[in-house]
Amino acid sequence: MSFPTKFRTEIICEARRIATLGATDQQLAKIFGVTVRTWHRWKRKFPELQVALEQGKAIADYIVEETIYDRAVRGDMRAARWWMRFRGREVTPRSRE
Repeated sequence: MSFPTKFRTEIICEARRIATLGATDQQLAKIFGVTVRTWHRWKRKFPELQVALEQGKAIADYIVEETIYDRAVRGDMRAARWWMRFRGREVTPRSRE
């Protein structure tokens, strides 16, 4: 037996917007009033939702990367070390001579 779905196409744009704020799948499921299992099912059943979420999360990641980069180049050593690790470079402390 099939049950009616709560899914509406308007969810796609709203989910993308919320994903740009860094929301997780668990948070999005709660916001839209469904279980995480249903949320994952929707992502499989509605590819346009999956694409919107990927776009939104990519925007959020970009914003975080830019913020850390800005802090790193302004002299925040913790941000600089994190940035270097993120970029795949090892950070070795310099000896003070």
